[in-house]
Amino acid sequence: MMDMSPAKIIGGIAAVGAACTIVLWGVPSYIKVQVRTHVAAELQGTDFDEAKDAADANTATLGAISTQLAGMEQRMIARDEFIMDYFRDQAERNRESGQ
Repeated sequence: MMDMSPAKIIGGIAAVGAACTIVLWGVPSYIKVQVRTHVAAELQGTDFDEAKDAADANTATLGAISTQLAGMEQRMIARDEFIMDYFRDQAERNRESGQ
């Protein structure tokens, strides 16, 4: 059986305390520094004017597509109305010829 002297107990507690201090203080600050470094590098490598130009071009493209789709929808509605009028006329003719 191991002899647990007060010095070993205090040393063990100190080691656990040191490990907790490293984990609770050192690791988060290390991660914070690493994240700052990576974010700064990303920001330097990003061309915000190019990104804004691309976003503006996408907005214009979406506007054009929306206009085109609205026109298509109106033409489809007009076509459907034309077809329904044809069927109504045919039904009226069939009803008149059947009497």
